[in-house]
Amino acid sequence: LNIPRYTIHGVEQSIPRSGGDLNYLQYVYRKPAYRKDTVLFSTCLFGIAFIALGNMAGNSISFATRVLRAAGNDDPANGTVRGIAIAVAFFTCFIHTFSRRGGIFLNNVFAIIKVMILLLIIVTAIVVGAGGLKKTDNVITDNTSTKNSFANASTDANGYAQAFLSIVFSFSGFEQPNYVLGEISRPRRKHPISS
Repeated sequence: LNIPRYTIHGVEQSIPRSGGDLNYLQYVYRKPAYRKDTVLFSTCLFGIAFIALGNMAGNSISFATRVLRAAGNDDPANGTVRGIAIAVAFFTCFIHTFSRRGGIFLNNVFAIIKVMILLLIIVTAIVVGAGGLKKTDNVITDNTSTKNSFANASTDANGYAQAFLSIVFSFSGFEQPNYVLGEISRPRRKHPISS
């Protein structure tokens, strides 16, 4: 994990404020000056790119693909996936724009569903480990054996690009502590206590 505390020339330094990448952009791009009734240029630019491109677009497309596969369409058309993704993006933006409580309520409902799914996975793993389900083929051993893992591996550029993106995505959580610190009051005081 990337702990936001560094030693520079023997002196321990911390990040200037909590909140992730935005603080670094505001430090680098100081113009236009931040005065009352001015648009925060780097904040708006970062917000548009982060929300529309980096976060919401990928999640909406993933949601549309999963919904169509759950409905029995194993090979959904691109137009259908994009249409559902755009509708989901507009729906969530609409909720958060016009009803702050509605957005928080929807977020809490999804959080409860995620916790319930995690508990279901844990209970199912315990039941399987205790031998509560009838024996089936050991798919995990077959999938992770060295004989089957790299069988029919792709050698084209697209395969390498997808592998690279999968590896990068699996390590993309290192910035999350900074985003969490953005929600904490007095992070300079509370972060050292909690860590």
